[in-house]
Amino acid sequence: MNNTRWPEIGSTTELMRAQNSDLSLVCELMRERARLEQEFVNGLRALVQKHKPRAEGENRQYSKVLIDAFEQEIEVRSGPNPNMPEHIALEEKELSVCSELAQVLYNAHATHDDKYTRLLASTGELKEWWNKQWHQKSPEGMRMPFVELEYRLSVHHQRTSARNLKGWYEVKLPPLVESLHSALEDTKAIMINTINTIIDRASTCSRIYSRALGRASDLLPLNYRASIQGKMDLELVSEALVPVAYYNHFFEGRSLPLHFGTGTLSLTFPAPYSLREPDPQELLQAERSNDFTWVSSEAVTLFEIVQYGPLLPFNSREFQLFKTITGNRKSITNISRRELTAFSKPDSSVWEPLGSPRRKELLKMAIGKVDPRWLTFREDSEDIVAAFIRKWDIENDKPKPKGK
Repeated sequence: MNNTRWPEIGSTTELMRAQNSDLSLVCELMRERARLEQEFVNGLRALVQKHKPRAEGENRQYSKVLIDAFEQEIEVRSGPNPNMPEHIALEEKELSVCSELAQVLYNAHATHDDKYTRLLASTGELKEWWNKQWHQKSPEGMRMPFVELEYRLSVHHQRTSARNLKGWYEVKLPPLVESLHSALEDTKAIMINTINTIIDRASTCSRIYSRALGRASDLLPLNYRASIQGKMDLELVSEALVPVAYYNHFFEGRSLPLHFGTGTLSLTFPAPYSLREPDPQELLQAERSNDFTWVSSEAVTLFEIVQYGPLLPFNSREFQLFKTITGNRKSITNISRRELTAFSKPDSSVWEPLGSPRRKELLKMAIGKVDPRWLTFREDSEDIVAAFIRKWDIENDKPKPKGK
């Protein structure tokens, strides 16, 4: 990830990776040192050259103690080193979760910025839609402009992404920090023990490793813990984790509550065909005040589902052909499964902002409970919808087997 807008996001885990890598390097150095026990200075020199820091300021204070001692040992030759146990690395899988959540947040911010820019360029379309609602009766006409719906979803997605990443920082990160701190303490102890062993077994290098022992003893794991804590504290107060405001341009671009079009409202489906037709302006005024006390839950339900509609899109050509063939007959009961299959192939890709499973779920909740035109955005679709109820497997988008 390369983020210049909020460089603090992800820096804690990067620092932990660097320090964990440094601990791994200490273990590798000691294992390699043991392997070179029977070799002479050339082998040890190759090891130092392999791992010596390439630049000053690298976060390798632990390993630098050993590397400096090895360089001096090359001058006077030392005895063998004891074996070094394997370093227990941090859970990279869990650290990767942070990277993935951060990437999702970056993407959500980018999408939000893009959708809001598009919204600002479309305020005329919003005002036009708003003015039409005084006499709007069509479900399709009540659906807010796509630029508004996409902006609402981008706000919701940014908030969700920020909440998920902040939750990871607050719940998952502290145990990892404790684990790394324990590794820092353990590695310090192992380094001291190893250096003491080298002193005991290689008297000619006693002075070298006596100095290395002093340096290792001066290491302060709590200081490293403090640096991690500082990074972590900085990330937790990052502006990237602050939920973005929703600016409602039906109401002069004010920062207002957000409910409709995000998939978060509780929907109510009472007895069939008893839902009151919604008044979009009344409902958006309720959303504006964040008070739904004086609006019916049924009206909220209808207005909400049309934002994702049509939930049951038809093929326009097949629908018109069917209406032409059947004429003005009031009831058509013999609609075949083949005809339903033709109807179910819409003219273009279906608007599914919450995903196909959620659209199907809403359709299964609403079908048979609301007037079919709220599902199809088409008048005179009652007979076809009734046939869908009897003969269509909504979950799998195919006809039910005959007899079921």
